[in-house]
Amino acid sequence: MSERDAPTSDDGVGAARTFAGRYRLVGRRGTGLDIALFEAVDLLGDRPVAVKIIHPDICEQPGFDERFADTMHTVARALHPNVQEVLDIGTASWNGRTVQYVVCENLTGGSLRDLQSRGRQLSPSQAVMLGLDVCRALDIAHRIGLTHGDIRPANLVFGDDGRLRASDLGLAGLVSEGLWENPAGVSIERARYASPEQAQAREVGPKSDVYSLCLCLLEAVTGQLPFVGDSTVATLANRVDRLLPVSADLGPLAAVFERAARPDPSDRSTAVEFGRAMVQAAERLPRPAPIALLGAGLFAEAHPITDPTALLSVSPPLPTPPPPPVVAVPVAVPVVAPPAPVIDLAPGPALEVPLTPPPPPPPPPPPPDQSLPLLRESRSRRKLLAVLFVVLLAAAMGGVLAWLLRGDTVHTVPDLAGVSQSEALNRISEFGWDVVSVDEASDDVADESVIRTDPVAGTSLAEGAAFTMVVSTGPAPRVLPDITGQTVDEATVVLDELDLVLEIGEQINDETVAPGLILAWTVPSQPGLAQGDTVLPGTLVSVTVSSGPAPRVVPDLTSLSLVDATARLQTDTLLVAQLPDEFSPTVPVGGVARQDPPAGTAVERGTTVSVALSKGPDIVAVPPLAGLTPAQSAQALEAVGLVVGQVKGDPTGVNVLAEVEGASIGAGASFPRGTEIDLTFQVPPPPTTTPPTTVPPTVPPTTVAPA
Repeated sequence: MSERDAPTSDDGVGAARTFAGRYRLVGRRGTGLDIALFEAVDLLGDRPVAVKIIHPDICEQPGFDERFADTMHTVARALHPNVQEVLDIGTASWNGRTVQYVVCENLTGGSLRDLQSRGRQLSPSQAVMLGLDVCRALDIAHRIGLTHGDIRPANLVFGDDGRLRASDLGLAGLVSEGLWENPAGVSIERARYASPEQAQAREVGPKSDVYSLCLCLLEAVTGQLPFVGDSTVATLANRVDRLLPVSADLGPLAAVFERAARPDPSDRSTAVEFGRAMVQAAERLPRPAPIALLGAGLFAEAHPITDPTALLSVSPPLPTPPPPPVVAVPVAVPVVAPPAPVIDLAPGPALEVPLTPPPPPPPPPPPPDQSLPLLRESRSRRKLLAVLFVVLLAAAMGGVLAWLLRGDTVHTVPDLAGVSQSEALNRISEFGWDVVSVDEASDDVADESVIRTDPVAGTSLAEGAAFTMVVSTGPAPRVLPDITGQTVDEATVVLDELDLVLEIGEQINDETVAPGLILAWTVPSQPGLAQGDTVLPGTLVSVTVSSGPAPRVVPDLTSLSLVDATARLQTDTLLVAQLPDEFSPTVPVGGVARQDPPAGTAVERGTTVSVALSKGPDIVAVPPLAGLTPAQSAQALEAVGLVVGQVKGDPTGVNVLAEVEGASIGAGASFPRGTEIDLTFQVPPPPTTTPPTTVPPTVPPTTVAPA
C-alpha cells in the first residue's frame, strides 16, 4: 500500500452532512492521506467528537474489517488518561463506497507539531513532562499487545484540559499494513520519525515506538531532527546502524536519549525504562515552566508541578470525563465500554516506577447534613462521638508508646557493587530507606548493575534516610577521533585509550605522504561515520596506510643526448650522473652508450641513474704483417686491438696476404678495434743459381784514318 489522497466528500462538509446517521460533520481538520479527520457533533449525545474515516481503498483490502473491529475494540477497552478515548466504531457508506470509521473524543489543544510549526521549543524539563505522558500511553498499549507504529509530533495531541494524548493507537498500525514493505513509498513525514527496523522493512515491536518518541522529544528541545536526508530513501538509510547524535547541552537527558534511540532494538530502552530514566534525570533539572497551548488552558494547570522531584510520582490525579449517555439506538458496530482492565502495577524487578496511573480514588463521602441545629443532636449521636474520641485517643497514645519503645531503627548498608539493580532493591526493600537510582555510564560494571552507593557499604543508616544507588547504563559511547596523518603506532595508542580496535586495511602508494602514515580510516560496521560521531567500545576501526611514493621503472636512455636523458629521468623524479665517455661501435658520438641501473629496473623515487656518453667507434691501424709467421702475426694484431680471423695456407710459412671480409688489405688500413683479420701463409721458394755471363773481349776501337 502506498500513501494516497484522503477520502473527500462530494457534497462538502459545509452542507452539514450527517454521517452514519448520527454524526453531523462540522469541519475538516488536518491533511491526512489515509484517514480523513472531521470535527463533528454527536446528535445523540449532544457533544463534540472527532470522526476518523478510513480511506475506501484500505477498507476494501481482504480481512481488513475483521482486523479493524478486533483492534479498535481492544483500544476502546483500554481506557487511559493519555490515550485518545475511542467512543464508537462502525461501518458506513461514503460517496457510494463502504468505509470503516472511528469516533473519538475531540481534542482541541493542538498537537506537538503545531507547537513546533510556530517555532516553540521546549525546555528539557518540559520535554520530560510530555515524554512521561507518552511513555504512560505506550506502556498501556504495549501491555495489551499493540504497537503504535507511527509516533510523531502530529499524533501527540493536547486536549482542552492541557493533558497530552497519543492519538491513532491501533488505527495507525492498521492503515500502514504493508506500507513499510516498500519504504520508498512512505511519506517523508513518516520517514523522519521512523525506527531503523522500519527503514529496513524488518519486524516492528514496542521498542520502535520508543525510538520514534525519542526523536520527537529531541526535536522539541533542540529544534533539530537528526538523520533527515533529501528524500525518503536517504532519510531512512541515514539512521541504519547509526547512534543518535546527542549533545552534552541536554545535560542528564543526553544519556537517556542515547539509550532510547540505539540502532539495535535489543540495546534500546522499553517505554517503562525510558520513563524511569527521564524521572531520574528530572531530579537534576530545573522546575518546568508552563507550556502555553494553542487551545484553551495551560499545561501547568492540568499538570501542576511545584518541584522537579514531583515527577517521581506515578501520575498526577487526572480529571475523569463523565461517561457519554447510553442511548439505545443501533449503530453499525456499537462499542460497549466495560470497566478498564485492572493491570498489576505493583513495584517489582520489572517495573519499579509504574508509568500507568492507578484508577482514580473513590469520591469522598458527602458532608454531614448541617441543616438541623446542633442542639437537636440525639443522645445516641453524642454517645457515638464520645466513643470515637476515646478510641482515637487510645490509638494516638498507643502509637506514641510504640514509637518510644522502638526508637530510631538503623540498618547497615550492604555491599551492592556489581549487583543487578533489581536484586539490590530486593536486598534493601525492608530497610525503609528513601531510595533514589541514578544512571551513569561505566566501562567496568555491567548494564543495569550497581556501580556504587551513597552512603557506602558498612555505613549505618536509619529508616527513612536517603539512599542513592548509582546504576550502570553500560559503556559510554566513544567519540571517534581523527587519526589521519598519524603513524600506526600513534593511532593504536589513541584508539586503545578509547577501547577501540585498530585494523590495518589497505596499503597504497602516495606521492606526498611518507610511508607508515595513515591516509584515511573508516568504521567497517558503520561506513558513514566520521570524526565526532560516537560508537560503542570494542568497535573496529580500519586504517589505510601510505606505502610512500610508487616505485619507478628506469627507462631506456640508449642513444639519447645528455639533455634528453636528463629530462626523461626528471619526468619520473629520478636523478642523473655522468660517467666518463666510452667508445661505442653502435651509438653515435654524444649519445648514451651505457646506463646504470639498466633499463627496466624498479627503483625508488629520487634514485640516481649513471650514464656514459659514446665517443663513437674505437678505430685502429693494421700493423705490417708481410713475412711474419703465424705467431708473429697474431701478436702484432692483438697488440693494436685486432683479432686473428681465418688462417689459410701453410702454417709453417710466412704471411703473404691479409684480408677483411674477402678484401685484401695492407699495412696502415684502419678498422674498429676487435675487427677480425683473415691471414694467408706460404713457404717462400728457395733461392735460384744464375750461370756466369761470358763477356767478349773488348775490341779496341778501329781508328779510321781521316779521309
